[in-house]
Amino acid sequence: MFDYREYYKKENDQVLKSYKAALGQVESMVVETEGKDGYGDYFYKLGEFILMVAGHEEAISQPDFYTEQPFEVLKELNKGLYEDILPDNYDSSYGNPAYAVAKFGKEIGQVLTALYGFVRDLVPSAYEHKLFDMAHTIELVNKCYTYVKDAENVQVDTLIAFIVEDKKSTC
Repeated sequence: MFDYREYYKKENDQVLKSYKAALGQVESMVVETEGKDGYGDYFYKLGEFILMVAGHEEAISQPDFYTEQPFEVLKELNKGLYEDILPDNYDSSYGNPAYAVAKFGKEIGQVLTALYGFVRDLVPSAYEHKLFDMAHTIELVNKCYTYVKDAENVQVDTLIAFIVEDKKSTC
């Protein structure tokens, strides 16, 4: 079987320290935003998802993970990855542009939904053990969170600039 961890070892080793540091920032973000409304709720949910996916990536790295886990456990892990965008939850998901726009206004809501989509892309990166891709996305989230947390008035142009800069650097 193809071993993604071995295939991406060099790239992953180069970012391992920054990946762990970025996850540490996410852990802090989750603590800071727990129980908050508005942007706090958004970044709390993003942070919880990032930590879940990172934990999942680590768990599936074990050679016998799939054979040692009961089917029900695997089923629940899979459900956790998609639960917030399933039909029962989509109306209150930040992955739903209408919901994000209702919470944050048209422009910022659209940008935050796009950021949310980039975070959702962590799932295939985790399964392919692309820590370098994961680190990049997590660092973008941390940058956006720090800006929003410190800004008196969040400017959509600043968030867009962060995302554009990030996407240019990955091309």
